[in-house]
Amino acid sequence: MTKAYQYEQLPDQHVRLLTLLHPGQFEREIRLSLACVLLDIDRPPSYHALSYVWGDTDRIKSIIVELGEEDYIHKVTDNLYTALKYLRSTDQVRTLWIDAICIHQENAEERSAQVARMADIYRSASKVIIWLGPAGDNSDIAMKTLSSISSRINVQWATHAIEVSDTNDMSSDLKPLQMTKYALCSDQRDRIYGIVHLIDKASRPDIRLDYTKSTVDVFRDLMLTMVITHKELSLLTSCGLSDLSTDMPSWVPNFSKPIGNRDILTPRACWNSSAQARYTNGGPLTVCGCRAATIKQQVNILKDDDPFPLPYKNIWVALRTLLCIMWEKPYVDFDRQNDKICRTLCCNEFAECYEPKSSNLVDCRQTIEHFNDCAKSTDEVSDDFLDPYRRTLDLFYASVFNRAFVFTEEGYIGLTPKKARPNDIIVTLLGCQSSIVLRPTDKGTYIVVGSCYVHDIITGDLLLGPLPKNWQRVWRYDEQTQNYWDAFVDRENGMWQIDDPRLGALPDGWSKEDHPLQHVYHVFRDDSTGSKSSSDPRMLPESLRARGVDIREFQLV
Repeated sequence: MTKAYQYEQLPDQHVRLLTLLHPGQFEREIRLSLACVLLDIDRPPSYHALSYVWGDTDRIKSIIVELGEEDYIHKVTDNLYTALKYLRSTDQVRTLWIDAICIHQENAEERSAQVARMADIYRSASKVIIWLGPAGDNSDIAMKTLSSISSRINVQWATHAIEVSDTNDMSSDLKPLQMTKYALCSDQRDRIYGIVHLIDKASRPDIRLDYTKSTVDVFRDLMLTMVITHKELSLLTSCGLSDLSTDMPSWVPNFSKPIGNRDILTPRACWNSSAQARYTNGGPLTVCGCRAATIKQQVNILKDDDPFPLPYKNIWVALRTLLCIMWEKPYVDFDRQNDKICRTLCCNEFAECYEPKSSNLVDCRQTIEHFNDCAKSTDEVSDDFLDPYRRTLDLFYASVFNRAFVFTEEGYIGLTPKKARPNDIIVTLLGCQSSIVLRPTDKGTYIVVGSCYVHDIITGDLLLGPLPKNWQRVWRYDEQTQNYWDAFVDRENGMWQIDDPRLGALPDGWSKEDHPLQHVYHVFRDDSTGSKSSSDPRMLPESLRARGVDIREFQLV
């Protein structure tokens, strides 16, 4: 009987490479050899790296590993086995790096070290192959879609820079981590470990890969690293009550479960502040912020059993029903607040929020007109009638999907997670760009319900007050960086600036540091220590309290 393959110890700075042997017919058994090779990123060996989904780990097949004169059995998933069949050449051997084979998966120490080098492994490969699987389930439609997307992407091969035409995606550097919620993954820890070293070094969380830790510990460690070390709380937007497991705190994102709604793309509720937090092992996470409102009433916009995607007629009816509910509220002046209502129900994703205006987005004034038409219409409308409204309905549907509309005791309106309920509170937390819904407990602590959109506080209004008359915050495109950045424009005289007009002089002992991109953002220097930060010292708790802002602590459990 053929023995199972036994891995030898992998020397430091080495990787295993496999060679697909005996090129030939598709149906022949898979035979390969393994070799330990020094991975010098300046002079890398020649190989192709494979990116793929492991697939069902209960469906396995056997391959043959040749070692000298001996043959050994090695088990792989059915999905990888199929990939190897297609990747095997008909006339020559092929050298590959494939994680499931080239890493000893049962050796936690080796696995931690190798996964930490994944960025180098893929970067050093002469080619990266992405295996999507054999054609099926209308995959030709997906491939055509990818082809269409790729036609809008330009690659500057000299610098490896990627330019995307007509995009309004303001994704942060942490987006790859948040997007793993929507990926298939055999080991949930790899949602962090498999991605973290692909993030730009300047923003990369400093975590040590350790496969002896549980999934909950890995997720918690990432969150604490971001909060305590990087002073960044925006991963709270990936938290939600529906994501919780029994042993996971509400402030730790469950990266294994999608939230189920679209991100709020351009919030700046905490403006340019840094998280002020502390944590004791096993205790709550204590954060700083300001209480905005208490939820008074919640209205579910879409039904849980609605089909997806929802037909336009149904979206029209849902919008009309919600607008009629607001008409009946004595404290909601529909005619005077239609701009705020419109921006709330669409999370303010409008063309005029960008400079130059985004051709991919609808105009707010036109959307207000469409909302008025909807409120005055009947439920019985034809498809032809709805044609001019489709882009507006698309935006509304994407914004409210898996969210509820709320009224607060203070007179605010907003969109919250469906799990929100009356007496939950809405807060702005320092270091978190989205406002957050918290649920008070009888112990004085709070449970994180999820992120929300409240138009009146979305640009730091709770901390700094409203913008002066005629001023507007806009995402302005910069040619040098080929990206959008926060800017402010006085619509009366057309003056632009990157400084928030609500902020005064810097506190004593602070100055602005000269740097190559100072035309789009500031770097602040603490003159007493020499330390530098992109967070504004005028947004520190003591500075905000001096402005009369009620900064308090919230203990999250």
